[in-house]
Amino acid sequence: MTNIDMTKERRIGSQEFAPKRGHRDVLNVNETEQEQPKKVKYGWLWTLMFSGFYFMYKGHIGHGVLALLLAIPTSGISNVFYALVANGIVNAGR
Repeated sequence: MTNIDMTKERRIGSQEFAPKRGHRDVLNVNETEQEQPKKVKYGWLWTLMFSGFYFMYKGHIGHGVLALLLAIPTSGISNVFYALVANGIVNAGR
């Protein structure tokens, strides 16, 4: 991409256009089009309801598999622990 010299005045039609000081002609696409990720508020509820499948859905495959493997020998009690830390796990990955 080439930089345009914005210090010179340009004449278009009958109007004169001069750039303001500090004006940048280059637009950063990442800042304008990218949405900020939303924080999870009810991750604990989804974890209690769906166990490790919730983590897999959110893209944390390792935590999802671990939650499912721990749920079998602990009869699901490990899901209570995961429910307490679910918001932190999902929000930290963003």
